[in-house]
Amino acid sequence: MLVMAFAAGYAQQFTTPLVKNQYRSLSSSTEMLHFLDSLQQVNKNLRLDTAGFSVKGKPIPLVSFRITEDPTEDNEKPYVFLFAQQHGNEPSGKEGLLLLIEDLAQGRLNDVLDSVNLLLMPQVNPDGGDQHQRRNANDIDLNRDHLLMRAPETRAVERVFEKYRPVVSVDIHEYYPYSDSWETFGYRRDFDIQVGTLTNPNISDSLIDYQRANVLPYIEKHLTGLGYSFFEYTLGHFPSGERLRHSTTDINDGRQSIGITNTMSFIVEGMNGRDSTHRIRERALSQYETAKAIVAFSARNIMDIATFVESEKKAITETKPDSVIIRQDHFDSDDILEYPLKSVKTGKDTVFRVDNFHNKIKALLTVKTPRGYLIRKTDTVLVELMKNNHFEFEEYQRKRSDVILGKQILEMNKIKNEGLMTPYPMLMDKFLNKLDPKKYYFVPTNQLRKYKIVIAFEPRSMFGIGFYNEFSEYMKKDTLFPAIRVE
Repeated sequence: MLVMAFAAGYAQQFTTPLVKNQYRSLSSSTEMLHFLDSLQQVNKNLRLDTAGFSVKGKPIPLVSFRITEDPTEDNEKPYVFLFAQQHGNEPSGKEGLLLLIEDLAQGRLNDVLDSVNLLLMPQVNPDGGDQHQRRNANDIDLNRDHLLMRAPETRAVERVFEKYRPVVSVDIHEYYPYSDSWETFGYRRDFDIQVGTLTNPNISDSLIDYQRANVLPYIEKHLTGLGYSFFEYTLGHFPSGERLRHSTTDINDGRQSIGITNTMSFIVEGMNGRDSTHRIRERALSQYETAKAIVAFSARNIMDIATFVESEKKAITETKPDSVIIRQDHFDSDDILEYPLKSVKTGKDTVFRVDNFHNKIKALLTVKTPRGYLIRKTDTVLVELMKNNHFEFEEYQRKRSDVILGKQILEMNKIKNEGLMTPYPMLMDKFLNKLDPKKYYFVPTNQLRKYKIVIAFEPRSMFGIGFYNEFSEYMKKDTLFPAIRVE
């Protein structure tokens, strides 16, 4: 009787809040923290840290699993990083990761931990999550903030990446399939899970090809074998005839901001509900199985992945690419997309053959990679941006061969790329060889975040600082753009 009572108490204690609530209510940030703390008490391989704090001061937990003699010390196994609920109204990723953490804490996946160290951040946005709202408490969309880094929650994610340098990262979201326009159309998307790869054209083609050829089929086989539907992440409003494509190329989201360093990075989009708890059991379980599949694939292939990723990272700094793509768009490749949609009336699938499928990304503008950029020390906004993005910078020690080239804005225009009107200024080169070196920081491009630096600091970059209202003063006529090239 004592054994049975203990077993019952153990099972109850280590049940996720969602399951304990019988799927009637989501795990609050407070319940989640209590749950994680209880797991930490009984598993020496689990470590619970605080990655940062939300706008309202709520802890952002980071759970790490490492099998070592001393769990307080790191070892040399590669890291895999999964984070969820950047958008507070997309809760199933958090619930799925809590289920995965429970499995790991109870020793069910120790074979995985023999090969990799795991980092899990189940709830990036606790303020938004507790209110079931997309944005954080300062009304910032966290998954559009991975360049400006205005939000403490976004900075927490990037700090984890900087500290541990994982070889695989996974950003977990939900998509909403129930909008009125789709209902009127008569069909809607019905994929339990969509998974997207990297898409920015500066990222290694070999890395993207590996994701599509190896990882996506593995995930699809695992999920469909369990009865879940799967599709490669695809954007575009089909009912209105909008082109379909596999995703944006912007570097301001969780997947691409990490992936621009040639890290294998994914976005997961589970199916959202009509409200916060609609189908939450199925939603949480599909996210759990997806996360488990990615972790399993990573563990089984970790030596190949780690060698591959580290080689591609090294290529950024050692091969010194002479140009960086700063404008690009999606174009029709003549491929036909087989797009299965569910009939709203019959509930049956119909496969549409989509001609307007823009899955080919072409470079529209490249720039020569400079030796680095000069940023005025008194420009506190840009200096803070560099710190938050973990750009390496230093006092400027001028070399005799340096040519210092500023960009004077003569006129402001805009060009539409990727469906967005983006700044495209007319520029004039201005040689600034007489400027005072002591007043500037030097940002070398020969570092891991080379592509992100160039994309951020070029005035004609479609996703650089000039794209954002916060930097509109830098984009006015007769203004010298604040990032000065050192050729």
